[in-house]
Amino acid sequence: MVKVAITGGTSGVGFEACKQLCAVAEVTGVVLTSRTSTNAERAIERLRSATGKDGSFFEYVVLDLEDLPSIVTAISAFPKVDRVCLNGSQFGRCKLHPQSMVTDAMASVLGHTVLTDGLVAAGKLNAGARIVHVGGEIARPLWSFTGLLPNF
Repeated sequence: MVKVAITGGTSGVGFEACKQLCAVAEVTGVVLTSRTSTNAERAIERLRSATGKDGSFFEYVVLDLEDLPSIVTAISAFPKVDRVCLNGSQFGRCKLHPQSMVTDAMASVLGHTVLTDGLVAAGKLNAGARIVHVGGEIARPLWSFTGLLPNF
């Protein structure tokens, strides 16, 4: 039996992954992250409606991958999980973050790294846990800083 956590599970690829995981027999629960409780609760209601799963199947953790204090708070709120899908990020915003990196890189790279390291250090991953990092879209807007124009 497996409990899966997905960052950015309230929309897009993350939401679809949550929905599809509901049909996998070995999955006993899904933990999604969201920047706000309101978005998380709305997503869980949509998931319940779409999948017929009971509300107890779903949990959420408030997490803003661009905000280091939010990540630290989220780590302590995380339940123990067996799988983590690092998905949450923004696409194409590329604004300068106060940490001196673009917001896309902050969320997709540094935010996920801090989260992963924190989950490991806090013992939030069950024995044999697996972590998957999804998303190469971060590379597209970063090309604009190189002066090169890739062929999309």
